Amino acid sequence: MAPPVPIEEIADFNLGLDIIPFPDLRQNWDVDGFLAFACNAIYVDQWQMVNRVRRYRFTIAHELAHLILHSDLYEEAGIGDLEDYLAYQESLDPDLRDACEYQAMNLAGRILLPRPSFTTACRRVLDSVRAKLTQVKDWNTVGELVASRVAPEFEVSDEVASRRLFKDRLWDEMS
Repeated sequence: MAPPVPIEEIADFNLGLDIIPFPDLRQNWDVDGFLAFACNAIYVDQWQMVNRVRRYRFTIAHELAHLILHSDLYEEAGIGDLEDYLAYQESLDPDLRDACEYQAMNLAGRILLPRPSFTTACRRVLDSVRAKLTQVKDWNTVGELVASRVAPEFEVSDEVASRRLFKDRLWDEMS
């Protein structure tokens, strides 16, 4: 599949999820999005949806990751609105909440940056960077540069691309 991954279409058409804009979700409650209604809807910050498309795409992927990994927890909680979501988050053991968030963040990056197309794009950029460098002293800096050049192609932030490259040890295979 050529980048970017059509995350909205996957959520809507393939999984039957409603994507519902929620005004001032981030501003008023410090929440980008949440999975609700027996796992059949994703609420997202409306401003983010319109103005920060890369962040919006990650939010959708992040909530899809929760659906894949944690749907049993969400269905059990019966989250129907923002108040239910906030109460549920508060009731969770902090270690469990942190583990769930880490897992969803990691899977979201893998969904938006599939290994084959992401590594191909990174190698292409790395070859171009290598041609311009006579010697490399700091491979991590080169990796950050590669991630930032590939991120727009996948419509993700530099941070998401960098995290995928380094945390999943893809950079170790390339450098």
